[in-house]
Formats: sequence, C-alpha cells, structure tokens
Amino acid sequence: MNLTLSSQSFGIFSAGWIDLSTHYNTSSPALVFVNSSFGTSAEFGSAGVGGPSIYPIPTFGFTHTLKFNNNYYVRSALMSPVLSTDTNSSDILDDIYLSQSNHLYVLELGVEEEKSFEYAVGFWKLKTESSALESFSHKGLYIQIDKRLSRSLHPFIRWGWASKFFDRVYSNLALGMELRFNKLQSETLSFGFSSARIESALYSEKVYEIIYSSKISKDLILAFSAQYILDPGGEEGRALAGTTRLVLARDWL
Repeated sequence: MNLTLSSQSFGIFSAGWIDLSTHYNTSSPALVFVNSSFGTSAEFGSAGVGGPSIYPIPTFGFTHTLKFNNNYYVRSALMSPVLSTDTNSSDILDDIYLSQSNHLYVLELGVEEEKSFEYAVGFWKLKTESSALESFSHKGLYIQIDKRLSRSLHPFIRWGWASKFFDRVYSNLALGMELRFNKLQSETLSFGFSSARIESALYSEKVYEIIYSSKISKDLILAFSAQYILDPGGEEGRALAGTTRLVLARDWL
C-alpha cells in the first residue's frame, strides 16, 4: 500500500511499501523471461532477503520521479532495506540486520519513450550503523539499454556492478532480444543470455533462455520456455529447466 501524489511541476512522489523492481533496474523486453537473472539484476537484487525492498518483501520508503522535456527523467528513492545474513561476512551481519539505522539510496538518470526505447544509468548505496560496525556502506551501479528497432525487433542489454563485501554476486550482464511474428504480432520468440560473477566461486553462472508465446484468444496467452544453466551458483555443473504458462491478460476496468 502506498500514497502517490502527482504534479506537473514537481513530478510524481510516492510513499509507502514500495517494490523497487517496479521502478528501477528493469527492462520491459526482459520481463517475459522466467529466470530471475533477467529481472532486477542480481548484483542489486541479491543485496537483501529477496532483495533490498523487492517482492515478496517490500519495505517502507519514498520514491520520486521528475521528467524534463517529456522524455528525460531523474528518479530517486530512499528506502528502509531488507538486509540479508546470507553473505560471506555473516559474523557481523547478524548485528547489522537487527540495526534500525539502515538506509538504501537509489538514483537513476535516463531518457525514455513509451514502447520505443529506454536508456538509463543508476547508482545505489546501502548504508547501515550497528554495534559491530560504526558505519557500513555497500554500493553499486547499473546501465541499461533497450530500443525497439522495428515493430518486430526489440533488443536489450543491461550490466551492473556492486562492491564485494556484502554481495555474493558482484557483476551481472544480461542481454536478449524479442521477435514478434505475423501482422497481428500475436506470436513472440525471445532469446536471453545472462552471466553472473560470484565472489569466491571458480566459475561464473551463465543462463541461456528461449521463450515462445502465442495469444490463443483475446485474453489468453500460452507460453513455453526452456533454460540451460551452466555452472549454477558458480559451482561446476549443468542444469536444464522448462516451463509452460497460461496467462490471463485482461483490462477489468
């Protein structure tokens, strides 16, 4: 639940329990993929239990978006993050987790045009105070580019980096492409690749995914996906996964 205020001069301001992944560090053509590495990038999203205020554990905070000349924007957030104790520095993080002086700052600068393109660069900093550490900072940045080249072709690429102290994943690259078929564009074929560099791991985790979806009626979409995961979790090995989804997409208003 959150409260949103909008003004032509001062932008859009929201306060409440906010899911950061609906506002920051996401590419629209990447949302069709099943593997979480194509959602909010791993180096940012793994900085807490389920991520720093990311579904299913959103936390209280504020976010503000200010647009210039219709396409340019500045988006910022101040959150109370959900911190993880599953890290390489678990001896001190139990105390950090219980601290009440935790803050997550996010700043994103970008230019976008709906259903056409978005270019963005984001910076974030996680800061806490505890009895174990007087001051602790974890920071990162990300860059994303997605541009519809034609009605049928929509590629994207995103890269992110985070300081190693608090994160298992410290670098993440994701790229892919959406292809639409036939005149009604009711069939879609998407290809995706992601690579996550993991601290203290011998290998980078690599994910290859392909997904086909077809609109079988006015409100129903049938989708099939296949994933090939190389060295999952940074450990030597291979994994295969497949899913079938039936999606009900309807405007109830």
